[in-house]
Amino acid sequence: MMIVHCYRHILSSLILSLSILPLLQAQEVSTHRSQSEEFGSYSVDSEHGWDSLNRMRGMTPFLHSTLRKGERRDECDLDHIVFGWHPYWMGTAYENYDYSLLSDVSYFSYEVNPNTGNYNTVHSWKTTNLVPMAKAAERRVNLCVTLFSGHATFFGNPDAQRRLIDSLIVLVKLRDADGVNIDFESVPGSQRNNMTAFMRQLSERFHSEIPGSQISIDLPAVDWQKTFDVAAMEPYVDLFIIMGYAYHWSGSQSTGPNAPKNNGTLWSPYDLTRSVSYYLGLGLTSRKLCLGLPWYGQDWPAASQQPNAPTQGRGTAWVYSRVRDGLDQHERQWDTHSSTPWYAYSNGSGNWRQTWYDDETSLGMKYDLTIMKDLAGVAIWALGYDGGYREMWEALQQRFANCGRTPCTGEITDMGGPTGDYPPNDDWNYTIAPEDATSVTLEFNELDIADDHLLLYDGPDFNAPLIAELTGSPPCDLLT
Repeated sequence: MMIVHCYRHILSSLILSLSILPLLQAQEVSTHRSQSEEFGSYSVDSEHGWDSLNRMRGMTPFLHSTLRKGERRDECDLDHIVFGWHPYWMGTAYENYDYSLLSDVSYFSYEVNPNTGNYNTVHSWKTTNLVPMAKAAERRVNLCVTLFSGHATFFGNPDAQRRLIDSLIVLVKLRDADGVNIDFESVPGSQRNNMTAFMRQLSERFHSEIPGSQISIDLPAVDWQKTFDVAAMEPYVDLFIIMGYAYHWSGSQSTGPNAPKNNGTLWSPYDLTRSVSYYLGLGLTSRKLCLGLPWYGQDWPAASQQPNAPTQGRGTAWVYSRVRDGLDQHERQWDTHSSTPWYAYSNGSGNWRQTWYDDETSLGMKYDLTIMKDLAGVAIWALGYDGGYREMWEALQQRFANCGRTPCTGEITDMGGPTGDYPPNDDWNYTIAPEDATSVTLEFNELDIADDHLLLYDGPDFNAPLIAELTGSPPCDLLT
């Protein structure tokens, strides 16, 4: 077993902030909101109704599953949080979730009426069998709470805020659930203090009236409006979740990665690594931070088959199972800059389309990022989108469960990825411990650490013998 610890010379927080601030066009509508609006347009009011509609739309859940209904892997214990949202439109897909590889399940969603704080709908929360199934597996269950507009109205009305909290406590107690997940999006920066005050009030009420309850909040990948004062919220909020997707979205002007691990030399300054560094740089404790990752991709009409091609219209979010089915006809490509797969195809009339997505390989690299940055874990948008393709679950098992097997070979890069630079004031750890191995060999294909430090320990923690401390010009290109 070997621990790799890398850190860069400490630079001022001012420089860290400046590296995040170059402006790009802000995201128009979030994935959570756009999909809520899409499925909210259907007149379906039962889980079995959604099952029927999904079959008609070719979204048959778990067609490829190797798990039987309700089966789970009892030998698996998680060592990180694996949080998954179950959107109401996935019907009874929860009957085939591998609960041994989930720690938290969030039912999406309680849709807030901003005028009153009451719900416009909670869909099937009061009756869904998701709750007893997850509880039987000893998993936490929470109710996701969405507010996508009317923020000034809601935050300007103390009665509406109180009514919302009262309603949530009743609904969580009704199902013997464990808490709530707050998903307030597109909140203007003018509501920053009101947002913080509401989260404090919500958390204090829940922790008092439902001891042991969990309060979590979703954070944008890029906080354009500087709305979320995470340092002020941290004493009251149990878990913060970065929605680490839609860096390219349906309205993007060019094709590109939905959830880039890095930006390399091709993409914008924003990527998952910098989103994580941004929130940690605000003082958020790493073990309270989860990285949300997509089990879906984006498909666009494109001007050509080349990456970063101009789009020829709005894109469409495709669940992973649909993207995966497309690989039977289309050749998978790999974008080194973002560590993301994609493919291009012609519709037969000479018009190109491109699909950018994540699979077990790219997600595995992003799961590694959470481990290297010592985060609490990951979150999945959304459960059921895998369509039963086991590789999506196996990637979780490999990284976050004691029944997983660590790969015997692999590549480690710094937080900038193989083609780009990494943010200043960076610090990360990585443990290499393949099963049944008697030694570990590190070969440095490229090592430029003039301003950095790389420490290697021979053992499971930092109390193990230090076998190398590299800075400046490395002394060798091979260590065992």
